[in-house]
Amino acid sequence: PRGTDYFRSLFELFEFLDKIIVLGLIQENDHPVIFFQASALYKIISSLNTEHKIPFVKLPSTQLVNRSLMNSAFGVANMCGILSHYKSAFQKLKESLAYDKEDHPSSLYNYGKHKLTSYNTHILDFCNALWRNKLTSFQEDTAVLDEHCTFSLDKSVSFLGYKKEFLQQFGYIHTAAEEKKFAYLEFLAKQKGCEEILEFLASFLKPVKQRYETQKNKISSRVP
Repeated sequence: PRGTDYFRSLFELFEFLDKIIVLGLIQENDHPVIFFQASALYKIISSLNTEHKIPFVKLPSTQLVNRSLMNSAFGVANMCGILSHYKSAFQKLKESLAYDKEDHPSSLYNYGKHKLTSYNTHILDFCNALWRNKLTSFQEDTAVLDEHCTFSLDKSVSFLGYKKEFLQQFGYIHTAAEEKKFAYLEFLAKQKGCEEILEFLASFLKPVKQRYETQKNKISSRVP
């Protein structure tokens, strides 16, 4: 129909789907199949701005992001992948906003800009939870998260099977605690479905990023 804002309709559809997904997770006790389908949806949504020039960036809700930490290892890895995909979307959005001098509160572009703070919060939360076992700024949906729970890669219940396999293969590694964490992270990166965790941490966490940049430099210096 004439005068229809199709982008606004698409945006509101994504908001509705997010609410349905969260409701489904609550009703089905965070069933991994629901989260797997939600991850597939958001990997598409995260690329709409960069690949199809859709003029907004729609993040998954805070409730969905928080609940992923209590999901299976695949659920955690999928959310890491989703958050990584949004990096280029927000970079492109900021470039687009550089040409938009007026600040229109109703603008979908500005909605995406305002969500940059939420995105940075999600990144900080995931880095701290997975690497440092700290819950920092889970301000919404706090009832979902138990302060006594552990979320780090080496302590989370979601990763216990991988931790057991790692110890069976390599035994107790007599190195510094940080080196053990890197060894375990490299092990996880080789497990099907968990590859995106290393990619995420190497993109956003300084110690991991520095380590793998150093390794790449060493490898490239050996190439004749």
